[in-house]
Amino acid sequence: MLELVADHGIRAAAFALARCLQDENGGLSRQDLYNGVQWRGRRIRLDGHVEGIWKPKEMDGLLSIKTAWPREWAGRPDTYPDQRQALREHFESRDVLEYSFMQDDPNHRHNLLRDAWQRRIPVIYLIASYPGFYQVFFPAFIVGWDPAALKARVAFGFESPPETENERRIGIAIARRQYDHAAFRENVLNAYRETCAVSGVMGRSHVGVAELAPSYGPAADTAPAASAGVALSKLHRATFASDLLGIDADGRIHVAQRAAQHRGKTTSRRQPKTPVLNALLASDGARIQLPERPDHRPDRDLLDLRYQQFLRAN
Repeated sequence: MLELVADHGIRAAAFALARCLQDENGGLSRQDLYNGVQWRGRRIRLDGHVEGIWKPKEMDGLLSIKTAWPREWAGRPDTYPDQRQALREHFESRDVLEYSFMQDDPNHRHNLLRDAWQRRIPVIYLIASYPGFYQVFFPAFIVGWDPAALKARVAFGFESPPETENERRIGIAIARRQYDHAAFRENVLNAYRETCAVSGVMGRSHVGVAELAPSYGPAADTAPAASAGVALSKLHRATFASDLLGIDADGRIHVAQRAAQHRGKTTSRRQPKTPVLNALLASDGARIQLPERPDHRPDRDLLDLRYQQFLRAN
């Protein structure tokens, strides 16, 4: 009974953390997985680093499975689009994903997949979208175990394993959309060298992607090109999304008049001028920094479409 309580508590904490980091940063880094979650004064890792099938010693059941970035491709940026497409093809025309056992022996002590299948345990599935950076899919369920083929079958559900083919296909479609979004994000970040196009702030933990058009999805053949987005710091991405900041077709930055009016209201002794707001206003009229490759630069038509929305909002 105590093991079941521990499993439930750790699993709930891991799911909550994974959802938070996925929403905030677009995925989990290797460091995030190592840091894990705190449970009763202990640090519980979210993966086994080298091991693809992970059960912390504090748990009775499986916590996560992982598909890592191939080592031979990790240092070759020119291969990243091909690798993402290869990983994306896991989701193509299927209702389940196949996951290979770690060893040739299906009863190897690290292969907890059969137990997760029999007990219908919800787990986290980590799939690399960049070397050392993972997309998190959960709850995932082991819905089949084939000792002859040395493979398990993985499906995505909600509170319980999907029972029908249609339910499994819906789960796969949602997962593929998430992976497409991740591939798009990586395309843009790589194009801008993980640098904000407005402020010049650098670093994957500080820079996100502003979408110019939601053109990806289950019906798309590939994730959209880098030209469909702009790399922005978290601050500028938030102001862009709320139409406080606009970018026209020529790449010129426009700050909404209401932002300037807000600064005029923050000059009292109790509430001095905000440095963040001043930095935003200082970018008004400047041009964004563009990627080196012309085909990575923002599409003018998409920029104009998004800029018209900014004008309507202001």
